[in-house]
Amino acid sequence: MNFKKRVILPEELKGAIERWGRTCYPEEACALLIGKREDHTFKIVKIKPVENVWPVKEERKRRYQIDPKDFLITEREAEASGFEVLGIFHSHPHYPALPSSFDEEVAWEGYLYLIGRIEKEGLKDLRVFFFEEGKFKEEILEIVP
Repeated sequence: MNFKKRVILPEELKGAIERWGRTCYPEEACALLIGKREDHTFKIVKIKPVENVWPVKEERKRRYQIDPKDFLITEREAEASGFEVLGIFHSHPHYPALPSSFDEEVAWEGYLYLIGRIEKEGLKDLRVFFFEEGKFKEEILEIVP
C-alpha cells in the first residue's frame, strides 16, 4: 500500500523560509531541510540556508544548484546531532510551487522537495513533494505552532 507522507514544518521555520526566499529574490533561494523520518512522517527541525551556486548568474531566477561541500558539511552536522538531511527547499520566483521539468531532471531519489512560490511581497504558496521512482509525488504539509 502506498501511504501519503506527512511532513511537519514548524511555523517558525516556515517564517525562516519566507525570509530567506525574500532575501534571495528575484533569484531562486535554496536551503537544506534537516530533521528525522519515522515511517511515513518527516519532522523538519532546522532549515540550513545555502547559496545558489548555479554557474550562470542570469539563470538563477529559474535554476538553482547547491554546492556539494555545503551539502556534505550540513549532512555531517545533522548526523552528529542525531538528524539527517531530509530534502531541499527552493523557491520559484513568480512561478507555481510545483516541480518544473528541470527540477525533475536534477532531483535526488528519496528526498523531500519543499517548493515555495515567492513574489516580491513574500511567500504565496508552499508545497512538498517526494521524489521516488523517477517522479515527484505531492505529500501532506502540516504547519505546526
